[in-house]
Amino acid sequence: MTDPDMRSYESVLARLVDECSKEELADCALLLAMNLANYKSRFGELPSENFKELLVTDTIDEDTARILMEGSEEMIKTLAMIAGESEDEMIDEDDEDMESLH
Repeated sequence: MTDPDMRSYESVLARLVDECSKEELADCALLLAMNLANYKSRFGELPSENFKELLVTDTIDEDTARILMEGSEEMIKTLAMIAGESEDEMIDEDDEDMESLH
């Protein structure tokens, strides 16, 4: 994936979440949690005291935007893998925002 804007990630992620079953979403959450636990066991705790606030804020700085985009990309990749979708299938050719992800 190249350098899309946050709206592109949000659009693809929203579509994947809508199309996935509860079980697929639970599997995604479990895989992402296992990745986080693996990271923490190797490198220590993450400074996550403000992460929950990121979900409701209207303004973010450049570093925070990067973290949000990278996190969204990881969720997109994980959901696509669980749903059996390839990266090409994630892109709706009729939507310019989604095309920028490819």
